[in-house]
Amino acid sequence: MKKFVTLVLCLALSACAAGETRPVNAKAVNASSKPAEIAIREHSTLFDPNSAQFRKQKVYVTSEGDRVYCGELNSKNRMGGYVGFTPYYVRLNARGQLISTEYANTINIGYSAASACKEAAEGQLNVNI
Repeated sequence: MKKFVTLVLCLALSACAAGETRPVNAKAVNASSKPAEIAIREHSTLFDPNSAQFRKQKVYVTSEGDRVYCGELNSKNRMGGYVGFTPYYVRLNARGQLISTEYANTINIGYSAASACKEAAEGQLNVNI
């Protein structure tokens, strides 16, 4: 019985993780990263969003008109100390609405902020459908 339950759970989790993606072109632009900072502060699960520090920020525009923001994020934990800079990724549509965000405090199996930003820097980004 335990093996059956384990098998069912594994299949259920693999179905959730297998989201469809499609490639889009991306190119670097000289633009403000403030929209990403605002999105992270407003929609994050950070313990103290107002303590967020940002660095190494880059902005990309996709062939669909979305803006992709990449960089590093540092924020305070429950004990009041900064946890260290980790990669972040924010994608906003052409109207400025949040599509997706990734940073160290979120869990998205099989995809990370670092890999998304690397793809954007290389000119082709895989986005969820």
